[in-house]
Amino acid sequence: DGSVSLFAADTGQERFDPEGHHGIITSLAVSPNGRRIASAGLDGSVCLWDVTTAKLVRRIDAHIETIHDIEFLQDGDVLATASHDQLVRLWDVNTGKKLREMHDHLHPVFALAVHPDGIHLASAGADRKILIWNTKTHQEPKSLDFHDGHILCLSYSPDGKLLAVGTRAAHSDGVILWDVETGRKSTTIKVADNGCKVVDVCFTADGSRVLFTVRDGGHDAVRVWDLTTGRLAHQPFPGAMDETRVACQPQGRIWASSMGNGSNAVRDTRYGTEEQLFRFGPTPRHVGDIAFTPDGRHLVCGLAGGTLCILRLRQWKAKMKKPSGDFFD
Repeated sequence: DGSVSLFAADTGQERFDPEGHHGIITSLAVSPNGRRIASAGLDGSVCLWDVTTAKLVRRIDAHIETIHDIEFLQDGDVLATASHDQLVRLWDVNTGKKLREMHDHLHPVFALAVHPDGIHLASAGADRKILIWNTKTHQEPKSLDFHDGHILCLSYSPDGKLLAVGTRAAHSDGVILWDVETGRKSTTIKVADNGCKVVDVCFTADGSRVLFTVRDGGHDAVRVWDLTTGRLAHQPFPGAMDETRVACQPQGRIWASSMGNGSNAVRDTRYGTEEQLFRFGPTPRHVGDIAFTPDGRHLVCGLAGGTLCILRLRQWKAKMKKPSGDFFD
């Protein structure tokens, strides 16, 4: 029904008041201090949740159309929203007031990415261009002309030197890595499948690998690209029947992907072995956007029907071990 309910994975008890969106949750973000979660929806609203009190802090009617992506900025005091209405807006998290509105995109805006400095924001969408904003000034944005189909996802490398771009195009290269300083393409990660689209992308914590989800023929697969060797680190991992999301733990030990059978898979970063699998009830429910908390101990995910869950992750003490067999390099 589009409402929000948070519950603890270890007890199964609901933790959050089911008041929030009037439609499906489309994007999640966790504040840098881990105290707040922002959720966005098809209804154009943003909800801010206090993790400690399990209460809705504020609801913002941010856009008149679907919000595709949200990101915290400036130590969590500012929230950026990107919408189908072609606008990018900045919001004061503490008051709910609109701080700024960007009109430079000519078509729906699908993706945002925050630079590690917490100030610069990249936005992109159906107009096939990437804009990089300084969110503390009113300077004109830096523009990167892409010309290769709709841009569906963005991610900065941990050092902020590269920007990963995933697209939808009939003859897409796959993922393009841009050198942020020069504004030029640095690396092209080819996807052999014609007519596919890259629906999500992220860097590992050390910046040595890029994870991205390729959708082809109604099925998704998560691929892991090693920037050191210039090739795939593993065979593709199966994803969902819908847009599979990926997220990397800030500490670098694990990464997670959403699954079409109503579950989340948590995997070892180096070898890709499955460490934990979360299932949500006996009936499969689509898992949408996912995000790690800053301490890496919890995974936040949204389920079909508007349920928002915080999952407690197992803590690993043993060293990673390479699995047997030829599946992994």
